[in-house]
Amino acid sequence: MKPIRHRFDSMKYGPAWQAKPCSWTGIESVRTLFPWLILFGILVSSNTAIASDSGGQASGVPLAAGNGFVSAESGFLADLEAWKNRRRESLLQEAGWLTLVGLYWFQEGENRFGSDPGGELVLGIKDVPPLLATFQRKGNQVSVEVPAGLHVTHGGEVVGRLPLRADADGNPTLLEYGTISFYVIRRGQRVGLRVKDRKSPVYLGFRGVDSFPPSLEWRIEGRLIPAPGGTTVAVPNVLGQVNQEVSPGKVLFQYKGMEYGLIPLQSDPKEDLFFVFGDTTNGRETYGGGRFLVARPPAPDGTVVLDFNRATNPPCVFTPYATCPLPPKENRLNLRVEAGERMYGPPHEGGKVESMPSSGVLATPP
Repeated sequence: MKPIRHRFDSMKYGPAWQAKPCSWTGIESVRTLFPWLILFGILVSSNTAIASDSGGQASGVPLAAGNGFVSAESGFLADLEAWKNRRRESLLQEAGWLTLVGLYWFQEGENRFGSDPGGELVLGIKDVPPLLATFQRKGNQVSVEVPAGLHVTHGGEVVGRLPLRADADGNPTLLEYGTISFYVIRRGQRVGLRVKDRKSPVYLGFRGVDSFPPSLEWRIEGRLIPAPGGTTVAVPNVLGQVNQEVSPGKVLFQYKGMEYGLIPLQSDPKEDLFFVFGDTTNGRETYGGGRFLVARPPAPDGTVVLDFNRATNPPCVFTPYATCPLPPKENRLNLRVEAGERMYGPPHEGGKVESMPSSGVLATPP
């Protein structure tokens, strides 16, 4: 989700007026035609100026392109379709969110992982041995020991004993066994194991995500009101935790004469702005835990383009095993944002944000 584009139903533009066949003779004909010639010249000049100021993209005015005309809206549609394809491809990656089938929190000390119901981390996936691996946790440090004869690999090499790096420390140490993969994650003081499966029913059954009809009405220009350097905002998550995240300020925008504001997250001024926002469609038409929006960094004058047509579902809409952020209280809009992705899955899932257990093991996949 890098570039911000727009989407709208294609529109056909016609001439503002059509001249009827006529003929003029003599000086009176010239006097009759002269004001229309002046008006035509003004319109042509204005259109040229608008196109020049906008880099050849006159808003609402067709621009000549060979033997035809190209409207800005058709470009928006093409860009958005390309973006949707990239979004779908990202979701369908074997390491994507659709393959996520389990999340387990480690206790201090030994954590046995496998299909044995007597173990600490019970994985309910077919063909998994009773003991696939044993994890040792000491504070934030985790290591693994794999029983001899099991083909658990890391980087193509069979693993015996190995210290593991968590995702919070960079690229996590990825372990693989058959179609499943697993690695350590850290969320605050909690350390856990994330499990993915290339044969996940959610992954194999994915047919795409429905969206609201596209509309340029939801492509809105806002302005960033900068905050002092180092300003943070409290961002809750589905685990019940609250993290302080760096924010560059507040983006103010107007919709139908009313002013609204959203606080973006951005740790580096060169990065895109990331919004976690809620609106009054949440819980029915859209996911109860809000949606995500990405925008390009502000222009030098502070301008920010918010294209809600590209609002996306968080990973938690696809799986209960993700650890998604929730909208900060400042980002809960009293507004129906009828743009972007709709709720995914059965309607009964739409209004719920199911928190993870405060301790112990999150149940294995249904």
